[in-house]
Amino acid sequence: MFTGIIEEVGILKETRPEARSLKVVVQSKLPLDEIKIGDSICVEGMCLSCVGKDPTNKTFTVDAVGETVKRTTLSTWHKGRKLNLERALPATGRFDGHFVSGHVDCQGRVARIVNQGRQFNLAVNFPAEYRKFIAPKGSITVNGVSLTVAEITGCRFTVAVIPLTVRETTLQYLRPGEPVNIEVDLIARYIANFLSNNLETR
Repeated sequence: MFTGIIEEVGILKETRPEARSLKVVVQSKLPLDEIKIGDSICVEGMCLSCVGKDPTNKTFTVDAVGETVKRTTLSTWHKGRKLNLERALPATGRFDGHFVSGHVDCQGRVARIVNQGRQFNLAVNFPAEYRKFIAPKGSITVNGVSLTVAEITGCRFTVAVIPLTVRETTLQYLRPGEPVNIEVDLIARYIANFLSNNLETR
């Protein structure tokens, strides 16, 4: 479980295709001595397992399976890309942000960015089938960042992002037309599934 509060922005050093997965090597300032093999790390909104680390080069390696590559923006990444990083929330940790599973639901596409001084509004187009999960004032995750929906028009939502979040995450590098990883609100997903199953069994 994650919160969508980004710990650090890392750098993509390498992607390496293997038989059944894609190895992703990330350089970061996360404390590698505290990260164990098998630990979950949220990378640009994706919950991935650490399968290796190199303290000398300050890198860790995560595995992404085919379904993850297909559903997310991972296939568009290039060496040097900046990546939002968050370690899994410990049971004794203080909870901020909102419930984030790290299971990306779909890709959206940046429609518009308004960046005027302290105002940073980000509008994102998303697939129509996810409209039922997104509500004004509800939570949504974009590239791993916990955000609040300010407005919805059709299949486009807008979020207002505070300057600190822009400065401390990869949202500052987004451009119109760029794909982003979206995770809808975890609670909304389960409520919709529950109601759908109940209606089908009546």
